[in-house]
Order: sequence, then C-alpha cells, then structure tokens
Amino acid sequence: MMPKENKKDELKRLFYSNLTSIELQRRLDITNEEYQKLLHDVKEELGLPSNYRRTPHRYGKYVKDSYFIKKYNNHGEFEIISYAPTLPDAENKLQILDDGISVFEIEQATDEHMKKLITKDYYENNMIWSDILRKYQIPYHKFYDLLNEYKKENGLEDTRTAKDTRYIYKYKRTGRYLIRKNIKGKPKGFGYYKDIDVAVKVRDYLEDISWNLNKWKNNREKVVEEAENGI
Repeated sequence: MMPKENKKDELKRLFYSNLTSIELQRRLDITNEEYQKLLHDVKEELGLPSNYRRTPHRYGKYVKDSYFIKKYNNHGEFEIISYAPTLPDAENKLQILDDGISVFEIEQATDEHMKKLITKDYYENNMIWSDILRKYQIPYHKFYDLLNEYKKENGLEDTRTAKDTRYIYKYKRTGRYLIRKNIKGKPKGFGYYKDIDVAVKVRDYLEDISWNLNKWKNNREKVVEEAENGI
C-alpha cells in the first residue's frame, strides 16, 4: 500500500489533471474522507485558499482567455504542455512541472495572441495543420476559424498549395473532392465533398486521429456536419 506521504505527493502531482475527484480516489485507493484531508494539505502546499474548487474539465485543454505553459527545447522551439483557467492556477501548476532544467513561460491564450502564434507557424514556418494542433493543443475547428480571421484581416486569398491539398483529389466531371489515402498498402476513400474547405477540414481531422478507421467510422457524421456548418 502506498504510504500517506506518497499519496499526498501523487495527489499534488495530479491536482491540475483532468481526473475527477472520484477518479483520483480510485487511483490513490482512498476513501472520500481521506481524499478530503489530503486535498486540504495539498491546497495549503500550493498556496491555494481552502475553498478553492478544482475544475478538471478545464485543466489541460484550450479555453479562450485561459493561460498556457510553454516549454522550450534546446533549439529554442516551444510547445504548449498544459492550460490552466487562471494565472495563479498556471503558476501553481508550473511549480509542479518545473524540473529545474527546462525553460518555461506562461502566457494568456487570447484569440489575438493565439492567432499570431499559429499563423506564424502556418505561413512562415510552413507547419501543417496536424503539427500545429499538437503543438498548441487547440481544436482543429478553432484553428480553422482563427486562420480564416487572419486571411480576411490581411486580404489573403484562400490559395491551396499541393501541400495543403494532400490526400484530396478533385474530379473534373463532378467537381467534387475525394479524400483518399493508402491504408496498410491499399487505397481507402474517405468520402466525396462539394467544397474544398469541407474536404480540408475533414482531411485535417483524419490526420489528427492518425487515420484511425474505427474513430472515423464512429465520428464521421458529426465531423462532416461540423465541417459543412463551419464549426
């Protein structure tokens, strides 16, 4: 059985995770009463008021006007490793994540700031959608909306390079766009679409799930509907 002190350290490490209180209790193998006592001690060590409420559904995910923690590598490149709803939450989370070696920064995830970051990577660094989504842990539809805002503000045409239309093929006879990729050495189609923007959004979703056929089968209708409605 894990000693109480180790359980407190583990709870402190997982405090800003998206695990619910029930999931934390099961993971630590403790009762609700024991959990509440440990939670009180952890809040105290993190400098949080006793009435602070965990919001696991908001931890680690992009939420407008939240705060994110950037981690830099040896080449000066960064990735977002986590989000927090408020600046104090981000600072407390960083205390847990900081290994004393890596370089971190905290910044606010406003729409304007996120737009500046992702469009720089998209236009100047030629990053593809799936890499940007992973780097910023941002939903594909949010990235799409911010990118479109940037294009409108700067009068940019929605031109597509060969890189942008990878896996998308236009049929001249019908004017429709087919998404197709070889899966395990065999060509697999992922539907025909009237609009290039819809096809691109669906393709980006497929890349984001690594072309997982089961996930595609389960979520296809929802993904296509959201793409067609610009969500």
